[in-house]
Amino acid sequence: SFPPFVSARTTFTLLAADPAVNGVASGVAVTRYSIDGGDFASAPLSFGLAGPDGTHTVRFHSQDRVENLEALQERTFLLDTAAPVLVFTFSREPVVRPPAFEPWFPEDFRIVWSATDTASGVAFVEPQTLVTQEGRALRFAGRAVDRVDNSTSSIATVNVDKTPPVVSAGPDFEVFEGGEARFAASVADNLDP
Repeated sequence: SFPPFVSARTTFTLLAADPAVNGVASGVAVTRYSIDGGDFASAPLSFGLAGPDGTHTVRFHSQDRVENLEALQERTFLLDTAAPVLVFTFSREPVVRPPAFEPWFPEDFRIVWSATDTASGVAFVEPQTLVTQEGRALRFAGRAVDRVDNSTSSIATVNVDKTPPVVSAGPDFEVFEGGEARFAASVADNLDP
């Protein structure tokens, strides 16, 4: 089986007890530990792992007050400090037209969030976001968390215009056969250029 994943926020505590033999125990004098083959040091109340992501080995043992030394113990952990990679796509393609070449959505759509994590794996990714309102530069947040609680977020900024433009040609008028008519028209739109 694989070693357990931990994060930089994971706290380790080494607890030692000196078992009584025939009702007598001298008590624990010291617990020492080493990380990744480094020098042994007296164990603090708690400690964590630092350094590059990947495999880290903690070795430890305790000694009682009459210098009986426990057999060396070892535990291996996989350190994961990297957040998942979060991306988004849309359930439909936006419309892009000159002159601004800005993407616009002409109807409701979904922002589809997905995440990958090559270490401990993805524990949570934001569900799809249904976009129903209109507006320019609407912002929607997505979030992903891996199995050791490293997290990331991202913002999807979108433009939505579901209202058709309005053409105004001025007041009504009549044109007789063979006659000429001239008029001015204007176009107004609520959001896009």
